[in-house]
Amino acid sequence: MKLDVVSVKGGSHYVALNRPAPALQLVSAFLKEQPYNTSAKVDTELKLPKFQYWPPLPPVKRTEADRVYSLPGLTYTPNFKQYSGYLKSKKGNYLHYWYMESQGDPRNDPIVIWLNGGPGCSSLMGLLEELGPFRPNPDGRTLFENVFSWNKAANLMFLETPRGVGFSYQNMTENPDTEWDDTKTAEETADAIEDFFNIYKHLRSHRNELYLTGESYAGIYIPMTTNVLIDRIQVWGVVLGDF
Repeated sequence: MKLDVVSVKGGSHYVALNRPAPALQLVSAFLKEQPYNTSAKVDTELKLPKFQYWPPLPPVKRTEADRVYSLPGLTYTPNFKQYSGYLKSKKGNYLHYWYMESQGDPRNDPIVIWLNGGPGCSSLMGLLEELGPFRPNPDGRTLFENVFSWNKAANLMFLETPRGVGFSYQNMTENPDTEWDDTKTAEETADAIEDFFNIYKHLRSHRNELYLTGESYAGIYIPMTTNVLIDRIQVWGVVLGDF
C-alpha cells in the first residue's frame, strides 16, 4: 500500500468547498494515477440556465421595444429611425403602426399619419407601394429606396385600422364585439393616435404639427376620426385624395 500526503493551501477543513479547482485536480490525478500537479482535463464552463430561471429582465420603454434596428431585405442603410408595434385602442383592440422619423428635422417637422381606405385595406400598401421610404423589388424579398418618400418632408406614421386589418388584431376574450361601423372605426383610430403620443411624448411636447392623410375610403375615416380626436390633440389639417 502506498500513502500519499498532499496539502491543499487554503483548503482548511472543507477542501472541496474552499478550493474546488485544486480539489478536483487532486482527485482527478489520484484516480488516473498521475502526478498531482497534472491539470485536470475537464470542462468547467458554466451551462446556461433554463429560461424560467433567468433573472428578471430590466423594464424596456415602449419606444425601445418598438424600435426597428434591422429590416430584412433592405438594400441600403436608412438615415432615419423607424418603429413598429401596436397601439392600444378600445379594450382588447390593438392597432398596428409603422412610424418613420423625418429624414429632415424630426424634432420639428410635422407628423403625417396615413390611412388607406377600402374599407379593409392595409396602410402598408401606402407604405410599400406609394409614399413610404422603401418599396419591394421584383424578387419579392428585398426593398429598394423610394427617393420620393414623404418622410423627406415629415415624420410619417402608417396606421392599420380598423381592428382586423393587416396586422391589427382583436383579443376576443377581452372584447367579444363582432360589429364594425365607421363610428367605431373613428373612435378606435382616435384612441390609437392618442396612445401613439403617449409613447412618443416628445412629439407632443415639441408641438409638431399633426396632419391626417389618406386615400379612398379614408375620406370617410379621416373626417370622422378628426372630429373625435380634435378635442384631445390639436389637428392642424387633413389631406384627402385618390392618389
